[in-house]
Amino acid sequence: MPKVSIICTVKNGGELFKDTLESVVHQSYEDWELIIVDDGSNDNTLDTVKEFAKKNNKIQLFPTEGIGRGKALNLAVKQSKGLYIAIVDADDPVHPSKLEYQVIAIEKHPEFSVIATESELITGQSLPNWSKLSSNEKSEVKDVTTRILIKNPIIHSSVLMNRKDLIEVGCYDENRKSQFDYELWIRFVQSSFRIGKMPHALTAKRIHTNQSFENKKRINFLMNSLLLQKEAIKKMKLPRYYIFFAIAKALYGLIPRKIRMFLRKSFS
Repeated sequence: MPKVSIICTVKNGGELFKDTLESVVHQSYEDWELIIVDDGSNDNTLDTVKEFAKKNNKIQLFPTEGIGRGKALNLAVKQSKGLYIAIVDADDPVHPSKLEYQVIAIEKHPEFSVIATESELITGQSLPNWSKLSSNEKSEVKDVTTRILIKNPIIHSSVLMNRKDLIEVGCYDENRKSQFDYELWIRFVQSSFRIGKMPHALTAKRIHTNQSFENKKRINFLMNSLLLQKEAIKKMKLPRYYIFFAIAKALYGLIPRKIRMFLRKSFS
């Protein structure tokens, strides 16, 4: 039984998906399985996965006719066997030592149910320029639990989760159409689980025009985030001023992507 189950849902992954798969199969940490759920691709994604699976028996493919992201994620969780679950999004390659560092961190800090990492922004078809970490940096974790209700500081494809805790909070909400990850983090917090973040870029966040956040659905995305935060703040009976931070975050999201990227790089 592998210690880490990496789960990935994909639909029409294209050439970028190959970069992500390469980053997974070349991890320095070897005790893993990769569960891929194809959510109804009509390009060459299935052939790509099958080619990788021929060379690596740790890869398992579960094709579907298109069941939706929430159900696809939960199907991957159901098929997983690991103590921990790592998420990899189809267009986000990961650091070659990501799993190694995160397993060290979560075992040194068992108080966290979820441990995420910082990310490196990449655009288009570019590849990340990874940095090396010293041995004493591998287990650094900061508690970001209280930040979740103000903004979402967690990149979905950066997380390593305790599988038992994920199942206890109910896994992903299959009725949602977007923001499956943020809604899940909020439920972790509401269930008194803690979320940590490593201050090192161990995953890449690819920005491209095909993403729903970057197209005409941006306003809906921001409004849905704001509604999630407002509901959680009310349920947890937090001070009302929390909502003002959430509104400020939504307004920031309306700034054009190029300016957001410039600001992020300038203050990182």
